[in-house]
Amino acid sequence: MVDELSQFCDEELYLDDIQKLLEAVNAFYDKTLELQLQLEAAQSKMIEFPAFLNHFQADVYCCEDLKDTKFSCLLAGLSGDALTAN
Repeated sequence: MVDELSQFCDEELYLDDIQKLLEAVNAFYDKTLELQLQLEAAQSKMIEFPAFLNHFQADVYCCEDLKDTKFSCLLAGLSGDALTAN
């Protein structure tokens, strides 16, 4: 990007070309921020899963009297992406 800006200045190209390049840089920056926020959200979900698994194993999986209803209890606790995943 810096090389392209230098070329525009050296060749005395129009400001419109520089503006387009700046808009591309800003769009790239915005997309980077968006991906960073998505990564942070995914990481927080990863931290929550071990707690959920421990809770499920202690309260549902270890109870022998639940038998086939174990999966019903698991499904009842799901929401969002986990519920709609195939």
